Amino acid sequence: METRIKYYPPNDLCHYNYIKNISNFISNTFDKEKTYSDINDIMELYNVIKYIDDKSIPFSSDIKNSLSDFKQIANKKIAMFFNKILTNDNFHENYSKLDVVYHNDFWEILDITPYINSSNTNAISTLILSNDNLFSKILSKPNLVKKFDKVLTKKMLENPNLSTSILLDKFEYNKPNIFIPTSLSEENKQTIINNYIKNACSPELLYLIINFNSNKKTLDIPPTIKLKAKKKIEEIEKDFSHEYKNLFGVSTIIEIKNQQEPVKYTHPSDNHYIFSYSEEFLKKDLNPISILNNFIYLFNFIDLNDRCSLVTHPKQPSIDRIISRFSPNAYINDSLFNINDSISLNTLHLYYNFLLHYNIRLENIIEYFFNTYIKNTFSIDGFQIDMPSANSTMLEKCSSIMPAIEGILKQFQSFIEYNIINSELLDFDSKQLRYATIPSFLKKKYIYVHNSIMNDILNYLCSEQTTLNHKKNSNKLHKNLFEFLFNEDVFYYDFEDFNLPMIDYLIKYDILSLNQSTQQITFNAIKLAILKDLYYNEYISYWYLSTKEKHIIDEFINKGFLCSKSTLLSKPESDYFNFYLNNVKFNNGFKLRNKYAHKQPFSNDKQIHYVNYFRFLRLAIIITLKIHDELITYTDYYTEPTNHKSK
Repeated sequence: METRIKYYPPNDLCHYNYIKNISNFISNTFDKEKTYSDINDIMELYNVIKYIDDKSIPFSSDIKNSLSDFKQIANKKIAMFFNKILTNDNFHENYSKLDVVYHNDFWEILDITPYINSSNTNAISTLILSNDNLFSKILSKPNLVKKFDKVLTKKMLENPNLSTSILLDKFEYNKPNIFIPTSLSEENKQTIINNYIKNACSPELLYLIINFNSNKKTLDIPPTIKLKAKKKIEEIEKDFSHEYKNLFGVSTIIEIKNQQEPVKYTHPSDNHYIFSYSEEFLKKDLNPISILNNFIYLFNFIDLNDRCSLVTHPKQPSIDRIISRFSPNAYINDSLFNINDSISLNTLHLYYNFLLHYNIRLENIIEYFFNTYIKNTFSIDGFQIDMPSANSTMLEKCSSIMPAIEGILKQFQSFIEYNIINSELLDFDSKQLRYATIPSFLKKKYIYVHNSIMNDILNYLCSEQTTLNHKKNSNKLHKNLFEFLFNEDVFYYDFEDFNLPMIDYLIKYDILSLNQSTQQITFNAIKLAILKDLYYNEYISYWYLSTKEKHIIDEFINKGFLCSKSTLLSKPESDYFNFYLNNVKFNNGFKLRNKYAHKQPFSNDKQIHYVNYFRFLRLAIIITLKIHDELITYTDYYTEPTNHKSK
């Protein structure tokens, strides 16, 4: 049986396969005298008309003159079918015979034409109420939503699982082409969500409900409903942890003990981690700067390229990111992030108490760095910070540490902008501090992707979702194309035909090269390593690159593939600060700064304030390390340019 014609837009490869069939269909297949009663025949006529209406198609002259006549006759036959042949009595029988590729066309016709009438309305209403798979399709058709407003409202109230997902898609993800029936009141929406919460068996949508930014004009989820969602999550997770604790539970031990290595990491099982640090190493050098450096070289708060390691890494594989939906307004705090977050917080707590045995407070180390070390080492006057005192309550510490940190950031910003730190000058600065825009001494400090071409390049090279990771007819799979190229000799003919356009793309933009005589794929290893780093970390610290690496980056910038920004914090780092401190950008953040802004306790649980203080202290350490690196790098490159590494 010959394949029926189906319209596809010009950017779809199928588009051109069907165009060549149009001429034969109009000239030989179409019968203008026939009464078309087969629903799939009608849909095929409609799709041929869509090709005729597509102005991008240059039809041949032998058929061009007959297109208008065909369209006029075909439209009459379509109208005849919907107005006379399709009725309430045979609607379900006809719809059951409809080819799956024509389902959307069928509802599209009913949406844009006046073919809904008393002869088919009841059947359509019954179908909407009985077919869950059809529901989303109908809600994408604005005129159908108007015509079946009350039916759709009834359907939404009867199906809270389906309806809650649709409401969140519409008002949280802002997905286009979802039209909510006007008779669905605000009370109805809240009833739907309440009913969903009662029977929810997965926390995924519950988290979205809790973090949803209510809007009374669209969807208002009051605190009472959000609290119910929170309680339901606790109930689910309690049951889940009881039943599956060996599957997803992660156990982490962090300890300081007598061992030779400064740090030792062991991973006895999939869900068990042990981090141990040498007591001898830690107590050997209690110099303030060495203590701060331990957060880089031992505890990995900052990596060796001055990037905060604790931020979320969206390109790192995480099982719950695959199976869960994160709100577009949410920070991606998946399991990988939460494990690293917990490890860093517990490490900080352990080290903090270790230092106390030697009468050293981390708060005093930070004070020394800003109040004394910067002046003595870099000859910069004016930095001043007062960290919380030892005899403060935890609530007082939480309330005072963030103004101290922000005071330092404003001093740093003032020094860059005016080359001076002056308290009177700062008094006149009423601008709100934005972590993303705090400037840097360094030009071209961070490198980011600038256009879609580079995004495509990075995905082709590093994504684990492509099929570029193996030789055709081979079962040996690599993680991605990058690993494939670095582990095997790869030739152009090793790839499947459908993958060759991606390889050609990488060759076109000088990411890969092709040896014409041998057909072997070759590459610049340094260039690919840089791109891999960019893919997984989202940005690169320019001043940590070798001379060769900088040259490669500069070439990409000149082509418009990459761009540079000069800020103290990178974008992922400023996002990390916003996630913990405020609700400027994310709807699932801790909002710690806001909670303690007026020294009003939001909880009587002292343990909450204790943990939050260490969260604040962790941010203070990150800021201290970032400013220290900034000053060192500026001194090295701008006053002693020969000090940088070269390869």
